[in-house]
Amino acid sequence: KSKAVNGAPATGLAVKPSHFSKFQLESLFYIFYSIPRDIMQVLAAQELYNREWRYHMDLKLWFAEAEQVNSSAGPGQTQYIYFDINAWERRLFSGNIPGGIESSFMRKEAIFSLSQSNPNQAGPGSQLAS
Repeated sequence: KSKAVNGAPATGLAVKPSHFSKFQLESLFYIFYSIPRDIMQVLAAQELYNREWRYHMDLKLWFAEAEQVNSSAGPGQTQYIYFDINAWERRLFSGNIPGGIESSFMRKEAIFSLSQSNPNQAGPGSQLAS
């Protein structure tokens, strides 16, 4: 008899962390934003991090360094793209964050320690989007 997992019946399908490396970027974002407080969200976050995306804890958005630098950016300034969850596409970030955007990125250690969370806590992704 299968047991319920997060209120849904167990399917018997095993998802391994190595599967996430094969997913398209949009699939990872879908998993991350649609399955909050679940190990699937954590595994998607870890794979996004492996692909050089960084989670901004205040804005609750994923950012990556832009590959093509806009000429309006000053020397030494990094431009970022972010994944817009409303338009479901990548966009160039043009905002100004006091202290720099990097200051609120979730650290690598924090993202990779989430899968080791205590099961009695709110959930493995409690620090992520919910």
